[in-house]
Amino acid sequence: MHYKRTMLKVITVTLLIAVASALAVGYAQASVTADLLDVWEGPDTENSAYPDWKAEYWSNRTLEGDPKLVRNDERINFDWKRGSPAYRIPNDRFSARWSREMTFTLGRYRFFAHADDGFRFYVDGVLLLDEWHDFTPNGVYSVDLRLDGVHAFQMETYEREGVARAYLWWVRLSDLVTPSPTPTNTPTFTPTNTPTLTPTNTPTNTPTVMPTNTPTNTPTNTPTITPSPTPTPIYLSVSLQDGVDGYAGTVDTFINVWDRDTNRGDWGDFWVREDGIKNGLVRFDLSGVFDASYVDVSQASLFLYATGRTNENPVQLSAYRVLRPWEEMEATWNEASTGVPWETGGCNAEGIDLDTTAVGSTWAKRTRVMMAIDVADAVRAWAENPDSNFGIVLKSEGPVQVRYSFATSEQPEIEWRPELRITYIVSSLPAAR
Repeated sequence: MHYKRTMLKVITVTLLIAVASALAVGYAQASVTADLLDVWEGPDTENSAYPDWKAEYWSNRTLEGDPKLVRNDERINFDWKRGSPAYRIPNDRFSARWSREMTFTLGRYRFFAHADDGFRFYVDGVLLLDEWHDFTPNGVYSVDLRLDGVHAFQMETYEREGVARAYLWWVRLSDLVTPSPTPTNTPTFTPTNTPTLTPTNTPTNTPTVMPTNTPTNTPTNTPTITPSPTPTPIYLSVSLQDGVDGYAGTVDTFINVWDRDTNRGDWGDFWVREDGIKNGLVRFDLSGVFDASYVDVSQASLFLYATGRTNENPVQLSAYRVLRPWEEMEATWNEASTGVPWETGGCNAEGIDLDTTAVGSTWAKRTRVMMAIDVADAVRAWAENPDSNFGIVLKSEGPVQVRYSFATSEQPEIEWRPELRITYIVSSLPAAR
């Protein structure tokens, strides 16, 4: 299996927030929902069932025997809280293994891993991060790799008791114009054992694990350590969800061609239906979110909880930037706010009401799950020009006749409410307060 993806598509959000205090820089765990990703449990056929990560789950802590569950996981990005990955797996004392091959363009990459409790991370069969122990607070570990071509990746984790989590994500650090052969006799591997997301203003000598390449540009699969002085990227992450950590900046509603003059800003759900018949609107207030030394958005995802549907048809859910103001308690199919009509009813005029292309999309295939849509391009635009933040319009693409409903910020269940997770890069440490 070979996979070719751009780096922006595979960066997974970090779920640790760097926070500054007068005494030290620490980490605060962001609040997230359980079992966030829509995974498909299919037949155990190697070619069709695992287009992303082949995930194997055991009902013991040691990966012993045959797995109780094998499925495709789109990402390793889980916070099961005190629950389990699936009904067949116990809440405590379970283990998991994820494996896949991926294709990378020549460059340097940094991989981050975090788990509760222990984990191991392998590349091409080589153990690079070995933290097979009970949970360590703020235990984010990283390793730098020089990659080119196809490589095999594997992560294992176990849960003893209590809260269970597993995360793996990576960022591209730099391009490499030509392969540089690194002669070595006995390679050793020393992954970093300190939390990687500690911001710093000074370059550090980061141990970099690099596969040895021949002068003919033929990559090998044997990583070797090459110290390389590079500045440590400073990543800050934030999760915005009404009712969590004092945040109350989400506004949302939906507009319906079959009921053109009714506002639904106080509903607990918004609806989307094919071909723009019913569209959802959501906006997050980003005031004060980005530090003054903001450089760029690394990743941003909008999470929506599917509360229901009218039939079992899947549908593509797409997110577009809204280009004009609208009011949560006034917007209808005909008007963005009282007395101010949309250019085309339902926020449907491209280039005036909404952007011409979607910033991201996902497939809605079932209910009672949280779905993620990549909205990094929209958040990047809002960070650079805060006055352009008029939120997102959510549209169901295609002719399939089905209506999906999603929880709004008025939903009594806080963990179901829309959530925006952002990871961004800064040039310096936030000032202590």
